[in-house]
Amino acid sequence: MSNFREMRRKRQQLSEEESIGILQKATAGTLALLGDNGYPYAVPISYVYADGKLYFHSALSGHKVDAIRNCDKASFCVIDKDDVADFVGNAALLHFFHVYLSISVLCGITYVDSELRLTVAWEKHK
Repeated sequence: MSNFREMRRKRQQLSEEESIGILQKATAGTLALLGDNGYPYAVPISYVYADGKLYFHSALSGHKVDAIRNCDKASFCVIDKDDVADFVGNAALLHFFHVYLSISVLCGITYVDSELRLTVAWEKHK
């Protein structure tokens, strides 16, 4: 049994292969951590996906590093597609719709050789 909620809109869930494809193609995402005083802390960050792991460059001190030291849980989101299209139908109800494709990775985060690494437990969203 997974420690994570199942995706509510299951028909939009990506396969593991599709999710890995997005991680291999993209170069940046948003890393979310538990920040100061229990507030969420989310930061845009560049990454490299290699050997099934995500690697991030980081300074050796700062808000992000303090948050990781205080809590080893993280979420990482990558947006692959973000388009707004004209809506065909009842324009009084909706003028446009969003074509959106992303993945969210819920995971643990640790230091590896002075860099940060996310160890991946998949929770994918489309």
